[in-house]
Amino acid sequence: MDAATFRERHKYVWGDNPADLMAKYKYLPEITAKIDNTPNDGLNQQRLFEIALWKVNRYPVLSDELLAELWALKDMAPGVHRGAKKTLCAMLACRGIQLPMTSTFLRFVNPKAFQIYDERAARMLWGPGHAAAPNKSASRVAEYIEAAADHYFEYLDDLRAICSPELPFESADRILYQLDIELGNKLKRR
Repeated sequence: MDAATFRERHKYVWGDNPADLMAKYKYLPEITAKIDNTPNDGLNQQRLFEIALWKVNRYPVLSDELLAELWALKDMAPGVHRGAKKTLCAMLACRGIQLPMTSTFLRFVNPKAFQIYDERAARMLWGPGHAAAPNKSASRVAEYIEAAADHYFEYLDDLRAICSPELPFESADRILYQLDIELGNKLKRR
């Protein structure tokens, strides 16, 4: 097929000018502009990560204020994780972020108070019959945020309860994750 045939085939969608469609292109506009307008100084790991996250529509954007709130949790004492509910809920409300990613941010800020919520680790902690973490729905975001926060705090409480010197809290998520793999369990298809 040549260009003229292609244009004629799709003319009913774009009219006389295919560039009109570009004006309607709204996929992650701020991030697209950032990636499109980066200096031409070569590809680095940071830029590669940004492009990959852009492509899979998982590019998290947190305000500077929310990043500061998150960082302030670095000194939160073990066992008082419910005190982070405001920050947790604010992160869960952000586009591109659900409970597994939110818990990952929290864990890397303060592994003594937070651990990663992961399907594998949760299955090892609770068994296969326990309710899974809620999924984010555009029409029910407020309900999702509250349910996800409650689910995560229950996870942390129950995880802390099974920890011991042999299973330290700071690495429990990774140990349970690996245990699930060693048992030959598969991830659920989404």
